[in-house]
Amino acid sequence: MAGPFCSNRLLLAGARVIKIERKDGGDFARGYDTAAKGDSSYFVWLNQGKESIGLDLKEEEDKKIFLNIIRKADVFIQNFAPNTMTKLGLEKTELKKVNPELIVCDISGYGKSPLLSGKKTYDLLIQAESGLIDVSGSPDGEGGDGGAGGGERGVGGEHDVGAVAQGSPGRKEHHARNSRGHGRRRGWNLGR
Repeated sequence: MAGPFCSNRLLLAGARVIKIERKDGGDFARGYDTAAKGDSSYFVWLNQGKESIGLDLKEEEDKKIFLNIIRKADVFIQNFAPNTMTKLGLEKTELKKVNPELIVCDISGYGKSPLLSGKKTYDLLIQAESGLIDVSGSPDGEGGDGGAGGGERGVGGEHDVGAVAQGSPGRKEHHARNSRGHGRRRGWNLGR
């Protein structure tokens, strides 16, 4: 949820947002329910107003389309499973060759933690690991979800502030870009 929430906030701030989805069926969240006039309420909540394109980044033609999008982008937000971009040959250094001013926002479960960086995670797991579930829930001691993706929304919101407020093209001082105007990598993780 952190990546879609972040890009949703950028959209609400006036950015053009292009969502890259799986070529075969799109985002899994499209099928969560049919409550929003036949569409998934979760998907609509986070993605309404975004443009969308289905790509398989393992295919060379689709990779070219993706890099053409990157060439014109101000910000790239990714929250793929750990090491996915590296396996695809699309890590930050490769993206910077195409667009040196690109601000790359990497969202991960555990950041660069030596023990956990390769693991996938999601908000409810982080709530369990942090103890939040233990202090949430019913009075009889049953633990419960601490809320609708609060950690992921928080991380997504931090990226939003980092990418827009600190690196937007309309500002003279680009904190998310260095003195030569080159974009920087901004990374946040759910389990900090």
